[in-house]
Amino acid sequence: MLAAFLALGLIASVAFAWPLPGKGAAWAASGPGRDGIPDDDIEDRIEDDVEDAVEAALEDDVEDRIEGDVEDAVEDDIAGKLEDRIEDTIADRTEDRSGKRLDDRLDSRLEDDLEKAAEVRADAERRLEKQLEDAAEEAERAAEDAAEEAERAAE
Repeated sequence: MLAAFLALGLIASVAFAWPLPGKGAAWAASGPGRDGIPDDDIEDRIEDDVEDAVEAALEDDVEDRIEGDVEDAVEDDIAGKLEDRIEDTIADRTEDRSGKRLDDRLDSRLEDDLEKAAEVRADAERRLEKQLEDAAEEAERAAEDAAEEAERAAE
């Protein structure tokens, strides 16, 4: 959020100080609305720049947070399941010493674990995509709100 406000301030200061091509320093010194350039054009440009900056900052921040949260959750989930399987395998080895039968069970468990890990990953990817879509919508709403605030501030 802080990045969005800093970007807003930077864009606004640059937009007011930036002379239009061909108008020179005299136009910059004379202020907006003079020299035949309507105030509405300048305000529109400022609003567009502010909206773009706010939207980009919000999208990047939200996407980074969501990706980090999802990656952490997936890693924790997989690690927990693998720890449980290892504990089960150790318990089975101490209880069952029949050799081949144990190896067959371990092979089938390994296949089951791989399938479950693939399912967990696919589920996490679906959740991530949904969260990214939600974040993009949230960023768009925030950009609209920021544009309205900038418009009110310009008035």
